[in-house]
Amino acid sequence: MRETTSGEDNLAEWEGLYRELFDDSKDLEEVVFVALGAASACWTNLRGAGTFESSRAGLLGKMLLAELERRGSHDGAVSEQAGAGEG
Repeated sequence: MRETTSGEDNLAEWEGLYRELFDDSKDLEEVVFVALGAASACWTNLRGAGTFESSRAGLLGKMLLAELERRGSHDGAVSEQAGAGEG
C-alpha cells in the first residue's frame, strides 16, 4: 500500500465521486452544479471556511454553462438547460 499526501488522502473516494458525477446519464447542467457544490467542500478546515453562498455558486454555474455554449463545448442541450429555470 502506498503512502498518500494530503491531496491524495481520499483518492478512492474522489475516483468514486468522479465516476458518479460524470455519469453520462446526467445532463451538463447537473454535472456543473454538482461539481460546484463538491468544490465548495475542498477546504482543509471546512468548518472555518465560512458560509456557503448558494446564489453565488448558482450564478457561477450559469456563467460556466454560458461560456461552454459560447465556445461550442456542449452537445446542443446546454442552451435549453441554462434557460429552463428562467422566465
